[in-house]
Amino acid sequence: MALEADTRHVATVRFRHSEIEYRLLHAVLFGVLLVSIALSRLMPWRWFARSVEAASRRSVFCEARATTNKILPMVFMG
Repeated sequence: MALEADTRHVATVRFRHSEIEYRLLHAVLFGVLLVSIALSRLMPWRWFARSVEAASRRSVFCEARATTNKILPMVFMG
């Protein structure tokens, strides 16, 4: 006698858990990087280098999002 198990629900729950975990880590990492990038832009030693980087500078939000999107996938590669 064979028993048939419905494992679709288990897979959906695991996928949803991973998605929530990814979004939570993304939000936390984005917040940390946003604060650190904003503080680094406000430091006095950056004032002298401002003319050199003026052409290629992105907004603080754009830079934090790009850095988060580079770092976060590496967390889930293990």
